[in-house]
Amino acid sequence: MNKAIPTTSYTSDQSTSHLGRSGGIKYSHEEALEKISNILEKVDVITPNLIAELAHKSLCLKEGMTKETLNVMMKCAILFDGKQHDYGSRNIAGWHTKNQNIFGVLVRLNDKIQRLANLNQKATNGEAPQVEDEKLSDTAHDICNYGAILELLLTDRWT
Repeated sequence: MNKAIPTTSYTSDQSTSHLGRSGGIKYSHEEALEKISNILEKVDVITPNLIAELAHKSLCLKEGMTKETLNVMMKCAILFDGKQHDYGSRNIAGWHTKNQNIFGVLVRLNDKIQRLANLNQKATNGEAPQVEDEKLSDTAHDICNYGAILELLLTDRWT
């Protein structure tokens, strides 16, 4: 017998959500995670694109550009993980108050936006960037990650 999963709206403050789907077997979060983990163990290579496709499908997202955005987000998450490993949370939350930490992220975001504007202007003028391997996409990934850090700070989830 097919059971529909109950539907609730999702906000960024919720840690779990139920997606409206018709049919299929309903698993608890833990059961689903275990089953997915068992399947992924059998996959030769797990790429950011595969994870983006799985997220797109499992969240019942409709737009193709959303899947492309998820693909970019996977790259950002990999970059974030490496930076977090190298620098830790105190690199961001080293000030005495939440507001100071938020201001620090805003300063870093502004630096990235200024870099993006500078690189874009150089590209428009046909000039090469001063740092040979510096790309606009690298700066875009940094901006995305600082946006995520800002969200975590604002919602008291940065630890």
